[in-house]
Amino acid sequence: MSPEKKPNPEDKSKHDAIGGESLDSVRNILFGAQMRDIEKKFSNLETRVTKEISNLGDSMSKRMDSLEKHFKGEVEALNSGLKAEQKKRDEQAKTTSQHFDEIEKSIAEHRDENSKALREIREQILDQSKTLRDEIGRKYEEIADALNREAEDLKCGKVDRSELGSILAELGMRLCSDERSEGSPEQA
Repeated sequence: MSPEKKPNPEDKSKHDAIGGESLDSVRNILFGAQMRDIEKKFSNLETRVTKEISNLGDSMSKRMDSLEKHFKGEVEALNSGLKAEQKKRDEQAKTTSQHFDEIEKSIAEHRDENSKALREIREQILDQSKTLRDEIGRKYEEIADALNREAEDLKCGKVDRSELGSILAELGMRLCSDERSEGSPEQA
């Protein structure tokens, strides 16, 4: 049996370095031109993309500024419209409030006038009822006195039928004339 050789780590790294350089040289020979073209294309593409992104950013910024100006204009127009509408509503509310105040004042005045007129009518009715009551009481007393006198006369002396008839007829005439005279003030 032969003794095995242990690989030396230094020998291996030298071998890898030499092999790596040769591999890079072979790669460079085979793919070098293509890699340079690809790198150049990537560089051009990166430049174009960067330029397009920059242009797109500028365009977006301009559009955003334009939109912002448009929205500000719209908001200002809406705010001014709202302010005008609020002012108009406030004026209408003020006018309506004044109108309601005038109506309430008019109603209060009419209520006071009606209360005063009703009070005066009640007083007139009360005065007329007192006057009528007094007059009816007076007439009642007059009739009662006349009846009492006639009754006394009848008691004192005997009256014949014809005289009694004339007394009753006279009493009836008085009652009729009293009723007519009482009816006249009520009609007025």
